[in-house]
Amino acid sequence: MKIAKKEVPEGYKPNPEYIEVKSKRVQLLLQPSTVDAIKALAKKKGLSMNEAINEAIQAYLQNEGE
Repeated sequence: MKIAKKEVPEGYKPNPEYIEVKSKRVQLLLQPSTVDAIKALAKKKGLSMNEAINEAIQAYLQNEGE
């Protein structure tokens, strides 16, 4: 697992070897109501829809890993 920038302790420089710099595309089929809810939450948080989905997936993965 790679270390995200936000996990680097203050005062430390992130190691470029562990920073993901590329993205992969994934095609999802979502119900229209789910898309609307994601858009509303993203707008409320000042994020793009992509950022909101990434945050939700990261949170899910962290919870499942515990």
